[in-house]
Amino acid sequence: MIFETKQDLINEEQVAMKFADVGGFEHKKLTRDLLDYVLLKNGKGVCFLEIKCFKTNHDTYPTVLNSIYKWDKMMQFERLLPTYFACSYLDGKVLYIRATDIKGDIRWAGRKPRKGSANDMEACIFIPINNMKTLK
Repeated sequence: MIFETKQDLINEEQVAMKFADVGGFEHKKLTRDLLDYVLLKNGKGVCFLEIKCFKTNHDTYPTVLNSIYKWDKMMQFERLLPTYFACSYLDGKVLYIRATDIKGDIRWAGRKPRKGSANDMEACIFIPINNMKTLK
């Protein structure tokens, strides 16, 4: 079951546009089984983006978690192009880190299980936000 809402997709698009604007790139949404976006310059891939949008301020928690599955997917894409994990927050901050720089504790975590979801609780990596950069 897919829980992503239309607003979630709009929020991710806004983050992708911010990244694209920094380098004068185009951005294209990837299919559901891949990462979120590819950035392009003159039609040529520049980097990949995986995006998470939070409904908290950037300093609410000292870490951000991501599933091991998504982290592994980012590392696979890193073999093709630089790959970044970006997080946007309610206070307007966008933090990011290159996939190869991700380090953190591995824990069993997630959200309160929802009906129809098989992976609300899963192996996750907890990434310290102080290891992430702020998108200007």
